[in-house]
Amino acid sequence: MANKKDLATGLIGTALTSSATTLVLQTGYGAGMPATPFFLTLTPVGQLSTLGNSEIVSVTARSTDTLTIVRAQKGTTAKAFAVGDIVANGVYVDDILITSLANPYKFRVYRNAAYSAPAGANKVPFDTIVYDPNNNFNTGTALYTIPVTGLYSFSARMSVNGNVRTFFDFYINGVGQGRSNDTTATAPVGTFCTNELVLNAGDTVGVWLYTSGTANIEPDNNRAYFFGSYKGPA
Repeated sequence: MANKKDLATGLIGTALTSSATTLVLQTGYGAGMPATPFFLTLTPVGQLSTLGNSEIVSVTARSTDTLTIVRAQKGTTAKAFAVGDIVANGVYVDDILITSLANPYKFRVYRNAAYSAPAGANKVPFDTIVYDPNNNFNTGTALYTIPVTGLYSFSARMSVNGNVRTFFDFYINGVGQGRSNDTTATAPVGTFCTNELVLNAGDTVGVWLYTSGTANIEPDNNRAYFFGSYKGPA
């Protein structure tokens, strides 16, 4: 997700052609901008922003008052702007959709095939996707890649047997973050774990199962699953 900052506005300090990829603000306005990446709406001074007179750009880097930009974002077209024209960090349609009931950043997967986990810590190879509208879960790696920075909620359940000590853990970028209770049983026993974490875009999340010996995971959408969703900005 692009970053936001209250009252992040400014004035253009150097005339901007429709092909330029460097935007220079008047002195001091750069300090009021969000951390990159973020979007700006460029509008001629004295006018309300419209699709006809304005442009949305993506700011990928900032050095004091000099911004590196990608032009013509969110359905706008590149335009020329003059010294003194206005820039503003706005709220855009996709910012609202992310936190709506139509949240695309959610997934549910499960283990469909039988799986025998060897002793030690092993990533659970979830192989079947129930839903993943933004295509962020990779069944090849059994990892979910975080699409936007923010707060996420994760839950998982394992039904394991083998008369060995077992527990599982959410791993973020290969590091454990919150483990389930230990279980030991000859018959299948279900263990549930949930966690909320603030994560960055590009982080990966998976489930690792620890066993003191060979253990069998009972495959099924109701017995060996992993799901999560984006909750909103941190």
